[in-house]
Amino acid sequence: MSPKFRGDSSLQNDGIPYVMASILVIAYDFPPRRSSGVYRPTGLIKHLPKLGWVPTVLTVKPRPGEVEDPTLLSKVPPQVQIVQTSYLNFSSWEDSTAKGLRTARLLQSPDRVSRPSGLTRTLRRLANLVP
Repeated sequence: MSPKFRGDSSLQNDGIPYVMASILVIAYDFPPRRSSGVYRPTGLIKHLPKLGWVPTVLTVKPRPGEVEDPTLLSKVPPQVQIVQTSYLNFSSWEDSTAKGLRTARLLQSPDRVSRPSGLTRTLRRLANLVP
């Protein structure tokens, strides 16, 4: 007999081995971080074991200065494995890449993008003349 998978409770009592399936949940906001984004993945994770899934959560380590609430971890079932990875800061990389692309003329400068057209400038000047 081959094992049966996942949450149909009728499959658990027929003598066939019951195997829980694994699932990887990737969530930027997850306890112990305290933000509005932790509640949806925490609620999902809470119900997965009852449905026959063994969840593993991949999230980021809280950065220094971020608000943490360790009591939120009490809402996570004990069989859930939480893997925390370091945060990759893209801001400096984005700035230097954009500057390089502008230098190579592959990306328009924000000055050119936001500059109004000649027609728009003329209409604004005319509007200023009307009391």
